[in-house]
Amino acid sequence: MNSLLTTLGDVSSKILMGAGADDDDDDGGAEALLERVANSVLAEDRRSALSELRDVVAERVAAQIAVGSIGYPTLLTVLRDESEDLDMVRSALEVLVATLGGGPGSGAGGGGGGGEQNLEGEHEGSPAEQSRRGSAVPQTASVNAEMFTRELGSVSILLRTLEEEDFYVRYHTLQTLNALVPTSAARLQESIMTHPVGMGRLVDMLLEREVIRNEALLLLTGLSRVSEEAQKILVFEGTLERLFNIAREEGAAEGGVVVQDCLELLCNLLRESAPNQMFFRESGFAPQLVSLLNVCSGGGGGGSGGSGSLASSTAASMAPAPVPSDGAADGSPDASAKGASTASDSSRHILPSSHQPAAIAANAQRDSILLVALEAFALLVQAPPFAPNASGQALKKECACNQPALVKAGALEVVANLAVGRNSGAFLAAVRAAALS
Repeated sequence: MNSLLTTLGDVSSKILMGAGADDDDDDGGAEALLERVANSVLAEDRRSALSELRDVVAERVAAQIAVGSIGYPTLLTVLRDESEDLDMVRSALEVLVATLGGGPGSGAGGGGGGGEQNLEGEHEGSPAEQSRRGSAVPQTASVNAEMFTRELGSVSILLRTLEEEDFYVRYHTLQTLNALVPTSAARLQESIMTHPVGMGRLVDMLLEREVIRNEALLLLTGLSRVSEEAQKILVFEGTLERLFNIAREEGAAEGGVVVQDCLELLCNLLRESAPNQMFFRESGFAPQLVSLLNVCSGGGGGGSGGSGSLASSTAASMAPAPVPSDGAADGSPDASAKGASTASDSSRHILPSSHQPAAIAANAQRDSILLVALEAFALLVQAPPFAPNASGQALKKECACNQPALVKAGALEVVANLAVGRNSGAFLAAVRAAALS
């Protein structure tokens, strides 16, 4: 009887989990594929093995563990010695992304989808597979990231790979670097900073096409949280100017999460860094920050060129429409009242229902951008309560110098308008509170 119950339990487990224990331990031939990549004489055989390995690691945690345990030297050799074979380099990078947990669907496209499938994020595995793997994937990715960064010269090889102009090579290289940030940021930053042109090369990626630029933006944001030294190098490499250029190109408030990411990186560069705040002020970035905040809040151009008229027309298109005299409206004042971003006059002015979802989403994103921009203002004008040491005193001195520079640039009026909800309408309560503070 006990034997029968055990058998039934095993069958039930296999049905519920979508695979048996044997499947969990099966690496799908990953070790054999790595052997082919390392030792096959024919380039075509190595190329085929890498393609198969890419597909296997996308589906099997055991394959990711196997590659993390013994495969990184082989993959790094491919990146170093086969740099002219773009197919091999792309596949090797996709394997790295998958084993490190970066990119959509663990980063590796199945079924021969290649880079395009990764880029669109279409390959995410079946729901049963995702449920079965659960927390095993993050844990595996964390261990693999530690193993990868311990490989001698691993980060330097990735930075050299960025010299390749192929779009997918650069994209997957940045994905790989981004995947290392959550668990190995300090070691990654150390490797990048010891490279002669490491940080500069990453900053240059901000000038590339949107997808690559956005990956670089996320990477630099993660690296800038680690140390003040990294913050100084990033500012020295011209990051501030490029951030404001990106924000303008994206249309300020219309830029959505990209502009928010730019402002978050800006905050990281200014936070508790007296030298960076001095550079920011003396290089004339204070008026640019004020202008960006003014445009995002719907206050017009304020010296920002074409962006002002764009923001003004956007604000006008999102302005609430009056409720018809008979009171009939598809939108409900109660629904507006539930959203934290509506003002006290929302009961009188609501949008037609066909426009509400887009307008609400646009206002929410605008408020998120404003909150981060106001955080940058706060970092510039209010030093944290430091102990009386040289660093704290220097920061307080810079904040005292920043205040008149920002006032001269028109910050007082812009912040006051935010506090009372002028220009483009109601703001989130948190935005008003941040402006008041």
